[in-house]
Amino acid sequence: MANLAETLSRAGKLQEAENLQQQVLTAYTEAFGNSHSGSIHVLANLVETLSWAGKLQKAESLQQQVLKVQTEAFGSSHPATIDALRDLAKPLSRAGKLQEAKNLQWQVLKSCTEEFGTSHSDTIKAMANLTITLREAGNLQEAEDLEHLFLLMLKQIYQVILVLQFVSGWTWDDKKGCNITPELESSWAAYVKIHKQAAPFKKEGWYHLELMSQIMPSTA
Repeated sequence: MANLAETLSRAGKLQEAENLQQQVLTAYTEAFGNSHSGSIHVLANLVETLSWAGKLQKAESLQQQVLKVQTEAFGSSHPATIDALRDLAKPLSRAGKLQEAKNLQWQVLKSCTEEFGTSHSDTIKAMANLTITLREAGNLQEAEDLEHLFLLMLKQIYQVILVLQFVSGWTWDDKKGCNITPELESSWAAYVKIHKQAAPFKKEGWYHLELMSQIMPSTA
């Protein structure tokens, strides 16, 4: 039923999707409780459907529930809680509550930076989303300053990856990064102690690498 609801939503049959998601949510909540991952997933999908259907007040209210459950279950710095906070900004922004959306997105950016570091894809997405909201809210200078910082950060990350690829001696895979195996752990630990910005690429690549490769010089 959950998969059918998502299919209906993607097909634009939002009222049918909403009705089905309400049924699935009731079933999950009765069977597992409201803090179960399945219940939260269904609730998040329902919020998205309501948001696209223009039922922004209801979407905002339900997303507040998601955020409350995630915070109580995992704490404020957990990735799932950060996701819930980010998703709460969506209906707020669509409803024109740009100041509230902006405040939430600043929180998301701060949490992502502290939890994942500046080079993580979630941090970059948070910065991009905040820049858009700042422009929509008319905070043009603030948006330009953040865009400048955003571009500078992308360039720095790109240079870090060029060093990993061509200078450091580590192997590189676009999906798995340096793909550090257990026998290389100690050597990697010594490397990132000096080159801290390389740490996120221990076992994963960088989403923006292909685009940056097209627009930046390829010399490390």
